[in-house]
Amino acid sequence: MLGNFEIQRPSLSLNANQANFSDLTGITSLFLCTTTTSLTLTNALTASNWIALIASKNIFPIHNIKDVQNDSEQPDIKESKQNFRYQARRGKYRFTCLVNVDVDYFIDLKKYEGQNLKAYFGDKNGNLIGVSDSTNFSPFTLSSIIIQKIGFGKFESSYVGITIDLAKPEEMESGYTFKPDFYLFDLVNEEVTISDISADDEYSMVFTVTNSCGDGITGLVATDFTLVDDISGTLTLDGFTEVSSGFYNYVSVEQQYLGEIQLQSTKYNATADYTFSTPEFSPADFSSDFKIT
Repeated sequence: MLGNFEIQRPSLSLNANQANFSDLTGITSLFLCTTTTSLTLTNALTASNWIALIASKNIFPIHNIKDVQNDSEQPDIKESKQNFRYQARRGKYRFTCLVNVDVDYFIDLKKYEGQNLKAYFGDKNGNLIGVSDSTNFSPFTLSSIIIQKIGFGKFESSYVGITIDLAKPEEMESGYTFKPDFYLFDLVNEEVTISDISADDEYSMVFTVTNSCGDGITGLVATDFTLVDDISGTLTLDGFTEVSSGFYNYVSVEQQYLGEIQLQSTKYNATADYTFSTPEFSPADFSSDFKIT
């Protein structure tokens, strides 16, 4: 059963990684994905590949799921006058779970309601669950996701209910599970803020990286950043210094005009725009071979 993969399987010719779809109550992590998200079975074994997808906002991880309720619906079976049984309506795989989160996190979750999404699952034994074609490890297709606050009596708790409907029963019936070497709760990547962006000179800028509490993020290195300038293109690094706690200086070979700072590390992700100046052009900058007649 999903969430109980450590029980020894019977001595039949069964795929050891085949998931049983009859129970969804062991899920402790949910990884919402864009519809194009997928990993090979080999790449799925490495935590850094998952974290890269989280940092690029292709996966949104939800951990510490509690009180999972299996609300699946059985198929509607009819019987004809000729005593022939047929399926009038397919069954639906659905589960509802709770997460204890603050208001800001609830707002983030609410943005995913009604979106075209897919999802991987993680269970209490540290297994990852998805769909496999023997080469790729893909998420399940969702038909709907509902996010709602759960209130009790006069006081509204901090619990949020997440109801998931799975779109394709055949995916569940061929569900694939494996236990990676890493801990599922390590699959996180914090979104932080890049601010106080200013130019030291035409080739150098300074900026601050802070978390949601306003604390400076220390220890970032040059390779964590990519600067894409609308005029100069992707900038070539010429120097990088952490001036003080969370305050960084980035020097490039090319002149910096306007563009975007991209931060993506094993722990943090962020983007921010910068605008210092736009280049001035004159007719002398262009070849005389091209004339307007």
